[in-house]
Amino acid sequence: NFRMAVAHAMNREDFVNITLNGYGVPAEYFWGYRTEFRNTNVPTYEYNIDKAKEYLEKSKYNGETIEIVAAMAHPISNAQVLQENLSKIGVKTEIFATDGPTLTSYTPWGNTDSQIVVTSGPWTTLASSVSMFLMPGSSGNKANYDKPEMTELLKKAAMTFDAAEREKVYAEIQEIVATEIPYLPIFNMELFVAGW
Repeated sequence: NFRMAVAHAMNREDFVNITLNGYGVPAEYFWGYRTEFRNTNVPTYEYNIDKAKEYLEKSKYNGETIEIVAAMAHPISNAQVLQENLSKIGVKTEIFATDGPTLTSYTPWGNTDSQIVVTSGPWTTLASSVSMFLMPGSSGNKANYDKPEMTELLKKAAMTFDAAEREKVYAEIQEIVATEIPYLPIFNMELFVAGW
């Protein structure tokens, strides 16, 4: 319920406009912008303050201060936007702004003390990019997400040669992420290349 409250409190337009000066696309799905096999049938989370407050009331949140940790310019800016968004539903937060090496040592695999980690990671056009975020022990798995069913699906996808069957596996992976919310998407950056 707390994660659902955060999901509905996030105004992704704010993140794009403030962090990227408008040069980005709000992300509805936890999936790469141009990554194959995007499942557009999974639930998305509209910005809705009333809904966010309803979920917050159903959660175990009791007014304590939540720490948001982030490193480097864009994630730190996103943490500040998230802090402002969450204040609108009555969630108290503090930001620990740091650098990359400190974030890595502060959020090692197996550490369940982290409350909200604002992070970013590379997606390629290959669906296997998602393994970095969901495979247990991966340095990119800042959510400390460890679900045997998910691990088996990731392995199955890697060993499935038929593209249509592989797409079904990745669709299921996206459905689980959308339901359990180990991660919430913020935006995809736009890249501009100019020449003359």
